[in-house]
Amino acid sequence: MLKKILLWGFIFAFTFSCQKPMIQNFISPENPIITANQNFSRTGFQDFIIKDSLKLISNEDILGLPFSSFLKYSGELIFTTHNGYLYFVSLNDFDDQRKISIADGILSAPSIQGKTLFLAISKGEYGLIAYDITSAETKWTINGKFSQSSPVLTNNHVIHATLNGQILAYNLLDGTIAWQVELNDAIKNNLSKFGNTLVAAGQNGKINSYDIESGFLNWSNSLNDAVYASPVLTKEFVYIATYSGSIVKISRHDGEIIKRFEANVEQYQSPVIDNENIYIALADGKLVSLDKATLQEKWRIQLNGPFSSTPLLGTKELLVGTESRKFYRINKLNGEIIQMLNLDGRPRIQPVFYDNKIYLAYGPDYLEVYSTNGEIDE
Repeated sequence: MLKKILLWGFIFAFTFSCQKPMIQNFISPENPIITANQNFSRTGFQDFIIKDSLKLISNEDILGLPFSSFLKYSGELIFTTHNGYLYFVSLNDFDDQRKISIADGILSAPSIQGKTLFLAISKGEYGLIAYDITSAETKWTINGKFSQSSPVLTNNHVIHATLNGQILAYNLLDGTIAWQVELNDAIKNNLSKFGNTLVAAGQNGKINSYDIESGFLNWSNSLNDAVYASPVLTKEFVYIATYSGSIVKISRHDGEIIKRFEANVEQYQSPVIDNENIYIALADGKLVSLDKATLQEKWRIQLNGPFSSTPLLGTKELLVGTESRKFYRINKLNGEIIQMLNLDGRPRIQPVFYDNKIYLAYGPDYLEVYSTNGEIDE
């Protein structure tokens, strides 16, 4: 039986610009659904501006390497580890930390709706767990159905993708099945959502679009290429990064392939996207900017790669870590290096911006915090 977990809730600190929003698919702050890569469209965007050079504030051993996105709430960082632990670390005192074993393996970020946290489990007794964060009680669990995909949430359902390609919609309140479909392809990434559209990309290139409330199949396509990155959705299009190095632009409405860009280099990381551009991190250490409309290359830069995590896309720059223990700030407009940091380990997850600080985790089990405004205050 799982231990009760006292959770204080989870909300990222998104600050949205009223005049010039950087992406079309923001999540409303009144509807704080949080998951991997910032939102269910998987844009990788967080609205922040770094005003000064990053300056190290703290470096702490956190006794566990985060394997999926940071969550934060009320002065704490919350994350899961690949070996099934849930961590709570105080933002003000890293010695104030707790860890709870909740599964044998977790390879995706949890999602939250209202007062319920949903965890997809890759190894253990349950494949999906729903927790009430007020009572700290398990609301319901699903046996088996193991997954490494972050749950997608609607007003009524939690959408759960299993490793073997099942996609199931469970009632948020009691875990009863609302609908179930088969992709007929393994799913090793995240499902993505925009509006009523849910898109699944299988490991062998099967791409399906579903109505998120009914599970009705809108369209199906096949790219005949391996896909490990999560789809990225906008109002009109779906963008898929394939293992062999293609960026494929697909109509969100009918599944027609509109354009392709061939990088001819493997891609493991998901692309990130704003209103104008797509940014892709290639396995050979090149970071490339493409025009979102035409898929024409704007710039590329060779970094000391390969990349070890999905880039974080900000208002003016990208933040990305590499296997060579480097952490870069890259100008979005021209690809120039703004700053490079030498780390003692390899960053494994997308960093997070909060309260004028960047939080970065790297192996084997360290957390570093950097000031973004030139001030060294904790």
